[in-house]
Amino acid sequence: MEASPGTAQALRPLGLGEILDRAVNLTVKYFLLFALIAAAFAIPEAVLQYKSSEASGAFFAAVADAIKQSGQGKSATPVVPYFPSSSGVWTFVPLLWLFFIYPFLIAALMVASASVYFGRTITARAALSAALRRWPQLIGINAMFVVSSLILFVAVLLVGFFIGVGLFAIVSTLHAVGVAIAVAVGVVLILLLVALELIVSLAYWMSYFACVVEGSNCVVAFVRGIERVFSKIGMRRSLLIGLAYIAITIGILIVAALGSSLLVGLLHVTALGAVFAAVLNLVSTAFSVCFMTIFYFDLRVREEGLDLELAARGLETGVAPAP
Repeated sequence: MEASPGTAQALRPLGLGEILDRAVNLTVKYFLLFALIAAAFAIPEAVLQYKSSEASGAFFAAVADAIKQSGQGKSATPVVPYFPSSSGVWTFVPLLWLFFIYPFLIAALMVASASVYFGRTITARAALSAALRRWPQLIGINAMFVVSSLILFVAVLLVGFFIGVGLFAIVSTLHAVGVAIAVAVGVVLILLLVALELIVSLAYWMSYFACVVEGSNCVVAFVRGIERVFSKIGMRRSLLIGLAYIAITIGILIVAALGSSLLVGLLHVTALGAVFAAVLNLVSTAFSVCFMTIFYFDLRVREEGLDLELAARGLETGVAPAP
């Protein structure tokens, strides 16, 4: 399938509403292209979800049985031996899929969305081929973000521990006033943690774009993603975009849950619920990539004057990757 050539979108600073509007238009207009790209992953992903759900069910059943036996004073059946079994292995396969395979899909969708955003013609095969060339670098980005996230997690725990000790001392000394202070500090810390998570998540996306669109290696892309998001402009925009993205994601999850429940409850056909959830998941993934693609270019326009640079070079489509 070849996407028909469209009109290149004008590069300029965009408001949140304009980003949403352009993302929706891209998702709807080129949905068939995105669906064909995702089709290469649909069957193995469906098998993976089925097997992992089956394995998770077996594990939790084993845990429930062990708790029940302990409550009855019997010797509980060990749960640990469950993991080396083939069923136990399937429990952890989704993590391997997210780490190694999912980047390939996201990269292909990024290539396609960036190309059509600039009015280029592209096929699903060309998008997958371009993504394949960047795939090893994306796995490298994943590895760096896993390591840095673990370090950040440990740092947050240490800071939280010392703050907790300080708040405990304040509560012991000031009693009711101390409790009020502790609650206020706790609320502020939670908000800061949410903001940090949003910014780090968007840095992850921007690193992917630096790798896929700009052709940077994993180290350079990792650094560029962090620099762009943690700059003054990038941080403010990332918080706004991140909050909007979370709201949209929650809305999609609610629609998916309600839709599947209604289909299964009214028609009593489980397969229809699964198909509905799969289609909505595809729409959500395609929209997410389009949304982040537009945000990526918007961020570069605001921080680097990308629109002026391209105008000076006499180019309109020189940024999107050539498959």
